[in-house]
Amino acid sequence: MLSVGIIALPRSFWVLCLGTPSIDNNHHLKLIMEVKGPIPKKMLSKCAFKADHFDDRDRFLQHDIDKVTGKEIVKEVTEEKQMVLQLADLINACLEINPAKRITPEQALKHPLFTTKIL
Repeated sequence: MLSVGIIALPRSFWVLCLGTPSIDNNHHLKLIMEVKGPIPKKMLSKCAFKADHFDDRDRFLQHDIDKVTGKEIVKEVTEEKQMVLQLADLINACLEINPAKRITPEQALKHPLFTTKIL
């Protein structure tokens, strides 16, 4: 359903909110994670194309084109970026409108932001 919601959003939304439209699958995943936070490991374990976009430790591999050479470069999401994504996910969980779905203080303390050891 998440992909349906994102596809349903007009292209202008992505341009206005994120500054750029989605250009390929890798970039689309990056935009989703910037808005919704990291993709859960359980979901990643079922992805058919996980190896194209994530390393063996489930860190996102961002594909870009070098502006000078025009060649594709692959960058790992840095520890700082990973922490920012986890913080965004925690804030999103705290701001859930439906109280039944909102994260509890006990759940918040078990959130990956606090429990994941970033190497």
